[in-house]
Amino acid sequence: HRPATAHHYGAAYRRIRKRLLASNPDCAICGERPARIADHRRPICMGGETTAANMLPVCIPCSLTKTGKEGAAMRAAKRRARQRQEANR
Repeated sequence: HRPATAHHYGAAYRRIRKRLLASNPDCAICGERPARIADHRRPICMGGETTAANMLPVCIPCSLTKTGKEGAAMRAAKRRARQRQEANR
């Protein structure tokens, strides 16, 4: 899983994360655990940007679940695209 500090995102992400978690300490998904991650509402791989408007304060378990679902959706979309290409050949 991603570390709570998320150094791999850079300074802009860290600034946004710090402000977001200070003003929204609880997970926006489950509301039961403290938020530790500023998760991208729209993932970077789907064109999402690292902006405050695209960030959601979430706990680590909810982040892992959300990221897993996004990965599964991306894999399914790629699989459908390959199937369409093969059908058109």
